[in-house]
Amino acid sequence: MSEISAFVLEIPFHVRTKDLKKASATLFICIHTRKVDVLVSTMLQLHAKPTQIEGIVKAHLAKVNFDREALDMDVRFISEPEKVNAERRAMEEAAEAERKAIAKRKAAKEKARKKAEENKRIEDDKNRLIWPFLVQFVDDIKSGARKIGSDDYAPGTCKAWKSFIGVYEGFDPLHKFGWADIDRAFVSRYINYLQKHGYMAKVVNKHLTNLKALINAAFIDGVHDNQRAAALIVKKKIEDRDKAVEIYLTEEELQALYEMPLTGKKEHIRDVFLIGCYTCQRVSDYNNLNADNFETTRKGTRIIRLVQQKTKT
Repeated sequence: MSEISAFVLEIPFHVRTKDLKKASATLFICIHTRKVDVLVSTMLQLHAKPTQIEGIVKAHLAKVNFDREALDMDVRFISEPEKVNAERRAMEEAAEAERKAIAKRKAAKEKARKKAEENKRIEDDKNRLIWPFLVQFVDDIKSGARKIGSDDYAPGTCKAWKSFIGVYEGFDPLHKFGWADIDRAFVSRYINYLQKHGYMAKVVNKHLTNLKALINAAFIDGVHDNQRAAALIVKKKIEDRDKAVEIYLTEEELQALYEMPLTGKKEHIRDVFLIGCYTCQRVSDYNNLNADNFETTRKGTRIIRLVQQKTKT
């Protein structure tokens, strides 16, 4: 503590007895000397009775938590009510602004939480259902994002999966089936759907193979944990009676088709179709034939030389 501070603390301040009941009173300094006590006016006005200030101080000291700033403001209010009121309004406005800011941050945090929950619910639904994965699976095949080892899927395979999507959507038009729904009853229902719509045994087996491949891909990707699902897919045994109902054209019918007078696009389509019939090649192969594929051997045999897209042979 400095000498000046110590001096100030030791100076006794007084209010004259006759001023105790006045609204304002002058503060005096009482100086004690050896010969006489001197009372010096400080010219400072105390705008309240000292007993009022004493009451305010006692009230604050009686509180559990002493607030030095609140005490200071209550004492100053006696002499500067307008200034103190302005300060209090400013503090209340600041506190209200802080409350609103906290409420806004809390609301934003709650909104973000609900949004995160909604996104998680949507993601969980996507993972739970077969349809969203199937659509993404086929899109990835077409774009090359999903491969067979390090090779892209052949164009013919992409078309086959596109066909599978159409068939599956007819089976599950509301897209309600999930991976957990795949059981024996589900597989039987799927087979019955295919047979009801006139698909031959070979085509039924083809769609069953695709379904099994889809289940395995989803399982490997960690989308579902239905370990029994793929094992439930068993291809239908092809009986002789099933082969008998296969649709085919006889050589006479093919010749009649060849001799049919057609022009323009119809003629072109007919010729491409006949090439497919006579070469026994896949659509992906005979559709892409051009003049460079037709050759003649040294012995004079006319041949078609090509590399098959699916087998690379």
